[in-house]
Amino acid sequence: MDSKTVAIFRGLPAQIPIVYFTQLLGLALGQDEGSLGLDKNLFDVRQLLREKWG
Repeated sequence: MDSKTVAIFRGLPAQIPIVYFTQLLGLALGQDEGSLGLDKNLFDVRQLLREKWG
């Protein structure tokens, strides 16, 4: 079940950005966004991450 299906099932907006724990861990360890596949997420989470953590 993907995030869009879960959102619809729960009556939430369908555009819920999902960031995987392994992606956050990689960022914390200094890996670049490209190697973590942030550009391949269903929704672009890079702007959200910049807003929250600079």
